[in-house]
Amino acid sequence: MKREAEEETNPSVEVKRVREDIVQISDKERVAGIRLFLGDKTNIISGILKMRYNDFHVNEVGLDGQIVRLTDMTTRPPEEAPDTKTEVVQTSTGMTSEQREIMKPLLSDVDLDRLEKFMTAEADDSKAILSITETMTKEKRTQMHKAVREHFPTLLTETEQNVFVFAYRSNKAMKNKNTKRERTYQKLPYLRFALYKENEDTSDAIYHIARCLGINPTAFTFAGNKDKRGLTCQWVTGYHLTANRIMPANSKLRGIRVGNYSYVKEQMRLGDLKGNHFNLVIREVDGSEEVIDASMKIVQQYGFINYFGLQRFGTGGTGTHEVGISLLKSNWEEAVDLILLPKEGDILTRLDQLASTSAREFWVKSGKTDTKGTISLMPRSMGIEKTILSGLQKHGLTNYINAIQSLKKYQKTLYVHSYQSYVWNHMASMRIEQFGYTRLIVGDLVLEKNQDIDLVDTGKETEEDDSGPRTIPKVHIVTQEDIDKDTYTMYDLVLPLPGTDVVYPEGEMKDSYREFMSKDGLDPLNMKRSVSVFSLSGGYRRVLEKPKDVEWETFYYDDYKVPSILSDFDLIEKKTLPPRPTQGEHKALRVSFTLPSSSYATMLFREILKKTSETSRHDEEKKKEEKKEEEKKEEKKEERE
Repeated sequence: MKREAEEETNPSVEVKRVREDIVQISDKERVAGIRLFLGDKTNIISGILKMRYNDFHVNEVGLDGQIVRLTDMTTRPPEEAPDTKTEVVQTSTGMTSEQREIMKPLLSDVDLDRLEKFMTAEADDSKAILSITETMTKEKRTQMHKAVREHFPTLLTETEQNVFVFAYRSNKAMKNKNTKRERTYQKLPYLRFALYKENEDTSDAIYHIARCLGINPTAFTFAGNKDKRGLTCQWVTGYHLTANRIMPANSKLRGIRVGNYSYVKEQMRLGDLKGNHFNLVIREVDGSEEVIDASMKIVQQYGFINYFGLQRFGTGGTGTHEVGISLLKSNWEEAVDLILLPKEGDILTRLDQLASTSAREFWVKSGKTDTKGTISLMPRSMGIEKTILSGLQKHGLTNYINAIQSLKKYQKTLYVHSYQSYVWNHMASMRIEQFGYTRLIVGDLVLEKNQDIDLVDTGKETEEDDSGPRTIPKVHIVTQEDIDKDTYTMYDLVLPLPGTDVVYPEGEMKDSYREFMSKDGLDPLNMKRSVSVFSLSGGYRRVLEKPKDVEWETFYYDDYKVPSILSDFDLIEKKTLPPRPTQGEHKALRVSFTLPSSSYATMLFREILKKTSETSRHDEEKKKEEKKEEEKKEEKKEERE
């Protein structure tokens, strides 16, 4: 049975008190302010998410609003795509005065005259070449190549054993120089392709492709990392690549496929997406059809509380927001200790956990002096800790501020942004707990009309966090007239992330910000700091998020290893799903929906299942169910024997 979402933008129902005592709110969630659900405890279903990685499918939604799917792995795009700009064509032989001025800073007077004579006297000789014997730096050769590409349409360039060579485009002696490809590189320098991967991080998949092609992984860019444990598809761009070159990766790499090629002018950048489309199966579902429908309709009609997920607060025993508090209070030594000293609760692999504990204990036993020895004990995953220790080694064991400044900007801001998220989560819980989730009140903040949701701070860290100041969207303080006229809905409601450039809600919520942050020794109205990287401008985030394109269905199964969703690659290979039993040992719920990039899918799953989003809890349940399955199979095997 399959159901689709019915749009309901402003439901007129009574305000409900959201229960905090439903089920399975973990200690980590409670600390992070993730305390409430929109539904009540009469509609609780249980189930296991990601029991198998192929139960979890994610397809990126591009900036054009289209879902990215792998549908074609063989069609090559035209080497030269149509160009709306008029191509500059050199119709006469010789060098123009403009070309001479461009080359003047790059060539000696003698070589400049030689190039002019080459272009004039030997223009009809398509096999002619001109070698520049002058020794050039790599930077100068790069400038030369670029100048010729952009301003000399009849010429090609090449470096052979540190000798710079000019030739005509029709010269076949210039190996690997395809005229069409060169023109494509000049106008459309990036190959865009759909990357489909199974049970692999995006960064790891890119690494494998680059290694297969023998190029540097930095040639590739993408909008963001997709889940490892799942089947995902997203856009990637590669600099100066052709479809012909990347196609062989499809037959050489396991669980990675590329296709849907095209040449584009701009590379993908982190954040270049509208959102993600999810299609997933929740297994071992325990709940009647009525209860499942009721739970799904809450999500369909009201959405979920747009909390920052637990991954926002780190995987260690010490929350990243705790380090953020120390940094905002300029307690540099305390911040370094929180990062380096032994801690419980790190979510790491077993080997990394042992190495991490050993390194942290060694640091303490050395009296916090042996930086080199501690670094040697640390696993690869402890990159931030290694950088801090290297900073202490370089600047002095008590020069904590310079050790912190050794981190990349996005690493430093990760901690203070985590504190902003921590405050926001708690404020969102307070707002809904006190005033419900169906009606605005006087003093609420809403986004002004006709503003792009992408302007709202997503709170996600990237290595491109140095790109400059963010644009803070304009907000409006709700009046009684707005409420009477239904000018805004709850889906316009935002709360600020503390900062210097934001407006706070009026009334009780403004007092709540002050009271809550004062417990940490901080003031929401004073977020400017002497160290500029820790001066926070702030941002806004929607309190409620409603998924789009919501569908769900329940079905039965006997073997959890039998696929329940067809992937993009399955469809290319024309595979079909096996028939589902009308009755079976187990029940599953398939759900599909689309979310904006700023929202955490884990928070939607949490609302559906009314259970903790903590990963370790789900892993424990999954292992228990898998063990039960194996035991049942053994029992059946013994009965047959």
